[in-house]
Amino acid sequence: MSETIKTENQNPEHECLFDPNNYKGEQVIAPEGSFYWALIQLKLGKEVRRSDWADKEQLNFVPRRTDTEGKFDYLSHIDKSNKHGNWAPWQPMQEDLMACDWALIQEVIKPEPGLESANLVFDLKLDIIISSWGAQRTWGYRGEKGGPAYNNSLFGSLNMIQNNTDIKTVTAFYVSDIADIYQKFQYIHFHFFSEKMNDLRYDSEIKEKTLQVTVDNVTYNLGKPTTAPFGGELGWMATYSNEQNPAVDELIKVLQQVGETKRFYCVWK
Repeated sequence: MSETIKTENQNPEHECLFDPNNYKGEQVIAPEGSFYWALIQLKLGKEVRRSDWADKEQLNFVPRRTDTEGKFDYLSHIDKSNKHGNWAPWQPMQEDLMACDWALIQEVIKPEPGLESANLVFDLKLDIIISSWGAQRTWGYRGEKGGPAYNNSLFGSLNMIQNNTDIKTVTAFYVSDIADIYQKFQYIHFHFFSEKMNDLRYDSEIKEKTLQVTVDNVTYNLGKPTTAPFGGELGWMATYSNEQNPAVDELIKVLQQVGETKRFYCVWK
């Protein structure tokens, strides 16, 4: 009677092959897909289903609990969701006990909000740098070749998450204090290298597009750049002024959160 059941005709549909020799050791491992395996997954807090069940049909383990007043003791049991998504206590049929087509419910990974619609997404670890004469503070991020030759101090860091643009490298994203009495407004600087470094028409393309930046589920409409890109070996520069866009002031407050890492979702329209 201990003969192994192997042939297809002898083994009913959906049932596991059984070889007694696999269960003579001290540690018994339930075959993957078996009902015993499914019970283990349920006790581990996972959800399982039969292969031929409808999409919403699945099992869930409900642990034992006592109500707040201690009058009722709800024993642990298994609930099943029907095809309409309604849950009720469940008991297995003979076919369920013998089946070998049990499977885990695969968790659907939802896309990160804003990631699909954004052209460019990056994380900035925000930092601050103070000028050597102590009169000006700058917040945000500036990397290699991210500033003019006379002031190319590095601070902060950038980690690119998604890039669906012709931008190759973002070298700076920062804002500075108003340095003197002649400067009335603040500017957010966005410096980058593009695949179109030698395309003179790219200047016009940048100027005609508005930039929206979303951070912490808040969207800031920065409008169109207020100064022309410098291009060439220094890359491209676009600046956004708080003169025309109050949203720039609000994004400046984000850039001033030194030490924090923020995710920036950029959309050009």
